[in-house]
Amino acid sequence: MKTFLAALFLFSSLSAHSLSKDPIGKFGELSLATEDIEHSITYWKSLGFKLKGRYDQPYPWAILKQGKVAIGLHQTSDWTGPTLTYFDREAADRISSLEKSGVKMDVYFRDAEGKVTGAGFRSPEGQKIFLFNGDCK
Repeated sequence: MKTFLAALFLFSSLSAHSLSKDPIGKFGELSLATEDIEHSITYWKSLGFKLKGRYDQPYPWAILKQGKVAIGLHQTSDWTGPTLTYFDREAADRISSLEKSGVKMDVYFRDAEGKVTGAGFRSPEGQKIFLFNGDCK
């Protein structure tokens, strides 16, 4: 999970966006874990997605876009299944507000000083959702 988190922080630092007024922040990407990033990139490009960025650290990962849809391909075994990933410069405040409204967090991500920098939770249908500190395109 640490390597996935590092990749998302790198993605969030690559772009800038105004602070969202939505309770969950701004949508960043649909994060997909893959065993073979080359195969996955080729597949998504065949569907019309454009490669917007490719990175090697902390593991191979890439961002592809089609219109306003962003997919993050992550060659990692840190997690499985599609995850909706959101960003906000004040993620800790957003997370606190979500908890006060009844959302139960499954996992918290913290920096070296112990400050909350992100969290993960599930929708009532079981969809995984991440909210991380940072900006997104």
